[in-house]
Amino acid sequence: LDFLHMSCSSRLGIPMIHLKLKDVAQALLGKKSLHSGTIITVRLKVGSTTAEVKEYNFILNSWHEFRKDGTFGYEIDGYYKAPIYWNSSSFKTFTGTSTEAIKEIASACQIPKFIGDACNDSQSWAFDNTPWHEAARKISERGHLSELSCMQLGFDLDGVLLYKDV
Repeated sequence: LDFLHMSCSSRLGIPMIHLKLKDVAQALLGKKSLHSGTIITVRLKVGSTTAEVKEYNFILNSWHEFRKDGTFGYEIDGYYKAPIYWNSSSFKTFTGTSTEAIKEIASACQIPKFIGDACNDSQSWAFDNTPWHEAARKISERGHLSELSCMQLGFDLDGVLLYKDV
């Protein structure tokens, strides 16, 4: 493994992964192991004195092969494994606050945990064939707690959808 970058922010719709690895044994070469939708599992040991291991699952988005000094390798990009949220579309109308609407989206997309600040911006939110993550983003851009609020939507590496006043 040359490098591994896992990132999430309020600017990304979903956590992303970027990694580069050398395939010295050519285990992936020619086996068509790398195709769109392949699950990438990353297991990381937490701390130096604990046996706890955290597991993160991503879905392969794109990759390219390289050859350097006779060794094959791959540079891989992927997104957090939340396929309904990222790939499916909404034909739903929500009535309620922005927090309630995003919580409903999280539930419909089988996102295990949602944490959101309670808003008082009740209205109808309508989306026609809009990807779930875009619907959530559009709601968050219009949501508010007060005149001074700045609501942000984020998805962390632990699979939590966050909607907070920053």
